[in-house]
Amino acid sequence: MTAAAAIRALADELAEVLLRGDPFGASFMAISGYDDDVLTCHRSISGPGAAGFVDIIARCAGCEADHGDIGSHVLLETVRRHGGP
Repeated sequence: MTAAAAIRALADELAEVLLRGDPFGASFMAISGYDDDVLTCHRSISGPGAAGFVDIIARCAGCEADHGDIGSHVLLETVRRHGGP
């Protein structure tokens, strides 16, 4: 897997954890597939979502974008610096 593909996969995982934790936000952004989570949502990420969030951030520490791939650099730094909802 290329560095860019690995970074995109981490960003996708982060988005999934965050949207599962905020299904109302997903609905507001017109992202389907999170309606079933409305009944179990909490204001903060907890439980299995928290473990996934921590795992994603930890894996970002070992990731480096390819030199010259500005998009991957920006995406990786966004995932690294995300402090939670």
